[in-house]
Amino acid sequence: MTTILNPDLRQIEVNGAAVHLTPREFEICEMLFREPGKLVKKQAMFNHLYGDDMDGGPVTGHQALDVLICYLRRKMGSIGAQGLIATEIGAGYRLDLPPTSAEARANA
Repeated sequence: MTTILNPDLRQIEVNGAAVHLTPREFEICEMLFREPGKLVKKQAMFNHLYGDDMDGGPVTGHQALDVLICYLRRKMGSIGAQGLIATEIGAGYRLDLPPTSAEARANA
């Protein structure tokens, strides 16, 4: 499976099929694609996406992040990229690219 994050078009491509991402979905992908296989802590994602702009405290913000991850997984699944975003419960998220997706690292 070839997986490419395209910053010019703000989309993710899997085996030639592409799906457009919202600005926040794209930011999440950028964070995950920087170091595939490494954990990105939930708090670091939250701070990167929202900074101090999120009302309602960290619980609401973390729930918003969970919803974004859910939408992102659904979009990726629609083009055959199920299971690329792994959850480490209580810690964060990790991008699990198949070995044949080495180009993704170079193009992220």
